[in-house]
Amino acid sequence: MNYLLDTHIIIWLLEGNERLSRDVLEMLTDKSNCVYYSTASIWEVTIKKMTHPSEINIIGSKLSELCKASGMKMLPMIQRWKNITSCISFFPSLFHYTYLHIAQQHSLSLVLIQPQAHPDKQY
Repeated sequence: MNYLLDTHIIIWLLEGNERLSRDVLEMLTDKSNCVYYSTASIWEVTIKKMTHPSEINIIGSKLSELCKASGMKMLPMIQRWKNITSCISFFPSLFHYTYLHIAQQHSLSLVLIQPQAHPDKQY
């Protein structure tokens, strides 16, 4: 199976955060699965670090290094996804990073793993 990880899921996975269930951890560490991260996540972490430095303990370039070291594959940004995101109007409350993740998910038939709106829930 091919998975694309939302930025929060990436950080939680790398931190060993208890918000990720054992089932999700097994799925993401199963060598028969291919796990991707998006350049949108690198942008998101970089901007978050610049605007709210006390809320995040990692910079974008370090996140990319850690993802690669853990076996994840990077999805680079391509024009096709940028064009798709400019047309999305049915998710007005989502951040542009989420638009990019959705565009990548749909165009590559990936399963997007992202947190729900319940901060205390395991995923």
